[in-house]
Amino acid sequence: MDKPLKQRVYIFLSHSHQDIDKVRVLRNYLESLNTEPIMFFLLSLTDKDAITELIENEIDARLWFIYCDSENARNSNWVKTEIQIAKKLGKTNFITFDLDTMFDKDSLKLEAKRYLAEYANNIFKLKKIFLSYSNKDRYLVLPITHELSKFGIEFFF
Repeated sequence: MDKPLKQRVYIFLSHSHQDIDKVRVLRNYLESLNTEPIMFFLLSLTDKDAITELIENEIDARLWFIYCDSENARNSNWVKTEIQIAKKLGKTNFITFDLDTMFDKDSLKLEAKRYLAEYANNIFKLKKIFLSYSNKDRYLVLPITHELSKFGIEFFF
């Protein structure tokens, strides 16, 4: 089994609900790597604008965006909306995960596990950074350091 990450990785899983069985397997594997994936299936909300705003907030709050590609996902208007939101927000950790080729029956292929574990570990190779800034800009730097420290990154000034 792959080693869990030292820091938490927060993930938004964009998927078609018709693929929920495969996406659950993917989610469970990601959780074993010490990640926190979120997958939405919102039946309780009916206001499209409220749903879109909630999804945008969740995508923005996550470090990763994983698009679970399948024929169902390519035909889903909600998945298309989620991808547009991720691109609008400038998500750089955007992964396309092919549900059709990365599974053997009901389990993830070893190749898929290695791919995900390697990607997760590469994100956190950055451990400590030096920040140089003018004292008058201190108010700009503190929120940045606060957000990055959530991912275990240390600073020296």
